[in-house]
Amino acid sequence: MSRSVHILILIVVLLAGCSKRHTNEPLLNQPPKTYLALDPDGELRRTVSQQHVHWWGTDPDGFVVGYYFSLDSVHWTFTTKTDSVFTFRLNRLDTTYSFLVAAIDNEGLRDPKPASLRYPIQNSPPTISYLLTSTVPETTYTVATFQWLGLDIDGNETILNYYYAVDDTSNPARWKKLPGDANLVTLFKSDGLTEGNHAFYLKAQDVAGAFSPTIRMPDTGKVWYVREPKGDFLIVRDYLPTDFSASYYKAMFDTLMGGRLGSRDVIDIKKGASAISRGKFVPPLINPTFTETLKLFKYVFWYGDNSPSLDIIQASLPGFKKAGGKVFLAAGFPQNISA
Repeated sequence: MSRSVHILILIVVLLAGCSKRHTNEPLLNQPPKTYLALDPDGELRRTVSQQHVHWWGTDPDGFVVGYYFSLDSVHWTFTTKTDSVFTFRLNRLDTTYSFLVAAIDNEGLRDPKPASLRYPIQNSPPTISYLLTSTVPETTYTVATFQWLGLDIDGNETILNYYYAVDDTSNPARWKKLPGDANLVTLFKSDGLTEGNHAFYLKAQDVAGAFSPTIRMPDTGKVWYVREPKGDFLIVRDYLPTDFSASYYKAMFDTLMGGRLGSRDVIDIKKGASAISRGKFVPPLINPTFTETLKLFKYVFWYGDNSPSLDIIQASLPGFKKAGGKVFLAAGFPQNISA
């Protein structure tokens, strides 16, 4: 066969092989891939309920526009963030949550295999402390207010209840319950504040049933004394220096009223006072504590020197008068004389 024939056959074969035409078919969109920053070899150790989770995604033929995440694989939430702090809600002492996240590409295609991680959560008990404004004076009448701050690293909203008791903590029936959003309680004679020495106890409970340590007011080994009113009449002594005004006013009342006022009580609100602190018989919380103390009486005679405790007067007397109390205020007010 001649050389020209061979060339002709080769050309025919080549033409035959190129006879099929190919159209420009676009490639199908590829789904993105999602990754978690934490990729352990096995199960995580039990940890606290607040977790800072990081993730990211890649797309082979486009770009990632956002993510869907879920804590139960049923309810999904969209975000454009690549991290967030999650609080895994607790309804018992220990539980396990699965966190899932799936990237979304620029064509709306979601990663069909979301990245996931199981978080074994261990409940942490709450803590509780008294505020400085809740320090009880060494002596009160049958009114006392206690204020506190409750904290829980699982989220303060997981504090379900507070429980308080006066004097006796061994009897479960003596513990009284308050809601988890409370931070103050005012107690009266009906709550156990009778004449004598007392102590106040408080503890917090979270939604998983765990209790905080019990705290005490005053500190361990100490008590505060509760005094019951002798009658309806109260004298408020608002003098800073030592003087004989208390006995003077007592004698004056005995003379004017002929003893008809009966027994009366005296509160020295400047005893132990300094330039930076009130008297030791003045409760830190004027409202409600001092106002409620005045309400134990029908009549108040308030006398002071040239520097009366105007802040206490303004904070307490309106509430006392609104409750029907009668008050007489005697005090000197300095005159500012300009040259």
